[in-house]
Amino acid sequence: MFKEILGLTEKYVKAGEGSGYDADSDVELGFALWASLRYNFLCTNPPHPDDWKPNETQPVGDSMPYSLFIHPSVNEELSRFAEQSFGSVYLGCIH
Repeated sequence: MFKEILGLTEKYVKAGEGSGYDADSDVELGFALWASLRYNFLCTNPPHPDDWKPNETQPVGDSMPYSLFIHPSVNEELSRFAEQSFGSVYLGCIH
């Protein structure tokens, strides 16, 4: 997933039966992995819908520092990409 985000690889798989998409459609491997793993990441509960800010319609939980830990010695650019990619977990419907 991280290699795909960094632009180092581009792979596709079939969506498959029960995915909510056309079973024969191609989806990025990173998306398929994320869709199957996202509920396993520890995160905060998203705010109650009544507490959402204007234009904020995404049910998102923060995963830092619950399931994402970045060692201080990690390169700053990689650390930023990791935080942008895995620092929150989208909890809504994806199809």
